[in-house]
Amino acid sequence: MAVRMTRERAPRGQAVGLTSVPEPPTRLMKAAERLATSLRTPGPAWPTSLRLAESVDAAATWRALRAAEAQFGPVKLGQVMAGDGITTATWRLTGGRGDLDLTLMADPKTGELTAVAFVPLATEAPDHEV
Repeated sequence: MAVRMTRERAPRGQAVGLTSVPEPPTRLMKAAERLATSLRTPGPAWPTSLRLAESVDAAATWRALRAAEAQFGPVKLGQVMAGDGITTATWRLTGGRGDLDLTLMADPKTGELTAVAFVPLATEAPDHEV
């Protein structure tokens, strides 16, 4: 849910948005939990229980995991932000040095991960009055 307010002294509501997100399948939830756990350790290793599809560049995915830990770790697994309830889901990862989103896609037949993405959230510039 998002509520946008005006910048007036007595703010008024400008917009209200509500997004319903289906629960991710258990296999994606467990994968997200394992990756979030990895991001609590400096120099994280790829969880051996998570299989990547052949179409995924394993080396690039591992580097993305290490980069996410170096920039944001340690992190905690937050809420599911998006997904289709079958093959894809996105979680918010929160850390002391910023937040990022973790998106996972999996083949529903094999359970292999077909995509893994760590996306830093945009930070807003401070709002200074001149």
